[in-house]
Amino acid sequence: MNRTSLDGLADSWLMKKQEVEAAKAELIAIEQRILPMVSAREDGSVTTQTQDGKRVTVKLPMRYSLDGKRLNEIREQIPTELLPLKVKELLDEPALKNMRTEHPHFYKIFSQCVSSRLGKPNITIKEPAHAV
Repeated sequence: MNRTSLDGLADSWLMKKQEVEAAKAELIAIEQRILPMVSAREDGSVTTQTQDGKRVTVKLPMRYSLDGKRLNEIREQIPTELLPLKVKELLDEPALKNMRTEHPHFYKIFSQCVSSRLGKPNITIKEPAHAV
């Protein structure tokens, strides 16, 4: 039975995917060994120079999140101009698609401020389930 070129490519993809995952795990292990050897600053970055002149930079970002329910409970205790908040308008893609089909006239107007491009293809390959 001849294997198709797609089967061969799928096998190659699966092998490379495993190699990439193994390489990611190795990088994380190496980074964990590096961290005790260098300086780091919370919510900032620090560069350390090795004896050979390599520059190792460690960025230690602080991730913040907002509890909207709690915010609503305390928001009146802080002057509005001091609240560290900003409003960001985001495109609601399901609503955009609905507008395109249900309200084409408004979509035609709104589409003047929207651009689109194809994303990166997402390929998933799974081994066949073999009966035992």
